[in-house]
Amino acid sequence: MPRAIVSCLYRVDPAQLEGEPPEPLPIALAELAQQAAALIDSHRVGNGRTFDLSGLHHELLELLLDGRLTPSGAALVLHRVLAPIPIRDRASLALYLANSIRAERLSQLAHGTLLTLRRAILLEDADVSQPALGRLEGALAQRAAALFWSGPVLVAGDRVAPSSVEAAIADLGSGSARQIVVLVPEDERTTSREVLLEHLRLQVRCVEDSQGQSVSPFLTQGAVRLVPARLGTARLSWAGWLGRLVKAAWAAPLRLGFEVSGR
Repeated sequence: MPRAIVSCLYRVDPAQLEGEPPEPLPIALAELAQQAAALIDSHRVGNGRTFDLSGLHHELLELLLDGRLTPSGAALVLHRVLAPIPIRDRASLALYLANSIRAERLSQLAHGTLLTLRRAILLEDADVSQPALGRLEGALAQRAAALFWSGPVLVAGDRVAPSSVEAAIADLGSGSARQIVVLVPEDERTTSREVLLEHLRLQVRCVEDSQGQSVSPFLTQGAVRLVPARLGTARLSWAGWLGRLVKAAWAAPLRLGFEVSGR
């Protein structure tokens, strides 16, 4: 097995194998949950379900954009912060956040962040939410689906380059057993395995909510493999490489979540 893949599986940066100083330890899922709880508690007004939305907007905007967390970690904190907020306020906060992020920065956010914002904004009145939804839809349309099938294998490739996806599918070979392959881009190399898998679950839940698909049971079955991958770029079209991979058009792509390879 290539050294980079082995190091990723054991949460060790490849540079450490060359005698370089170790990287900071990955942020565990429990720490992300604590950060989210601290944000909620510090912006709660009184003992009820009233929150300082302006303060939360400022804090979450910094968290999503300043790089203190990896993209998938920031997505999970955002999801946990929005969850206990009443529906109307949750929609308003998500709307403020989406309208505060420039288009070029939206492309750097994790798929789970865009889907979480979209799901919350859909709770707002249509005439108010439409501009922000259009921005999010545009950002999603500029990147490949983060989840797709290749035979019995679920491949998760959030913001990764097409060449990395091609290589991962080629490595599967024919007759692959049921498994999940998570492609890990450069900016997620310090992310723990549990955070990467929880981010995958978040994406699946968002897709299930919007499209009525039932995929969650698959996440409890089969092996999970982490594979290093290169970051993709904005306005990336995967139509070319996907067309070469699809040998039988037996399923149509699902716009927000899943692509299907007929391999």
